[in-house]
Amino acid sequence: VPRLAAVGGSGLESHSRRILKFLITNELACSFNWKGMDKITFENTRIMAIIYDAAKLNFPISERNDLVVANSVKDWLKYTKARLSGKKKV
Repeated sequence: VPRLAAVGGSGLESHSRRILKFLITNELACSFNWKGMDKITFENTRIMAIIYDAAKLNFPISERNDLVVANSVKDWLKYTKARLSGKKKV
């Protein structure tokens, strides 16, 4: 968790996204979605618990919010295909 907390980010959302980019490739992320509809559920994985812990480690208690982290992860997973498409164009 301390190593993941060190990846940085200006806020809880960006920090959560940076942790995801550090841990998971876009290709692997295509296998997941938040609730697991036709894919692997990400919501209750051990890795998600670690992301919650690491993302909140560097922020004051008043800014620590599981919902912000969860929404960041949901969006990151949702736009995996778009990130892959963008990489193929380059």
